[in-house]
Amino acid sequence: MRLKDKWQELTCWNTSYKSRNLQQEPAAGTCSRNLQQEPAAGTCSRNLQQEPAAGTCSRNLQQEPAAGTCSRNLQQEPAAGTCSRNLQQEPAAGTCSRNLQQEPAAGTCSRNLQQEPAAGTCSRNLQQEPAAGTCSRNLQQEPAAGTCSRNLQQEPAAGTCSRNLQQEPAAGTCSRCNSD
Repeated sequence: MRLKDKWQELTCWNTSYKSRNLQQEPAAGTCSRNLQQEPAAGTCSRNLQQEPAAGTCSRNLQQEPAAGTCSRNLQQEPAAGTCSRNLQQEPAAGTCSRNLQQEPAAGTCSRNLQQEPAAGTCSRNLQQEPAAGTCSRNLQQEPAAGTCSRNLQQEPAAGTCSRNLQQEPAAGTCSRCNSD
């Protein structure tokens, strides 16, 4: 094998997962940073605000062409299930953002919300999140499918996510490297 080919293999440019520093990636569409175990499609990783449904998400993505994707600092998110940080308007169900004052639809989420009454909601530093699809940072227990949090050892539901992804072109997919 040529040195260039070996380098590409080691830096994850030429595999379908295209993910760096993963310990195990047994299923399609899964990825995360420094997760110890990712047994099923729909895992998530550190510092994500919400991953309640099918569809990928990550921090610092520049482009997210598929429904259910999300990223930080996106200016426009036209599809249901999308989310981003500092969005002023979130018109569809399943959307979420940081520092929103009002989130009227199911599946919404935000940072420092005091109340999140609908399924699929999430927030940072919530003490209790009783519904399916909820997520929060630093939760010790997340009993329902689709939940996610920081420092979770296992995240069993649909919807993949990871930190510092450059491109996530398809629903349920994610990776930390891009060949282009």
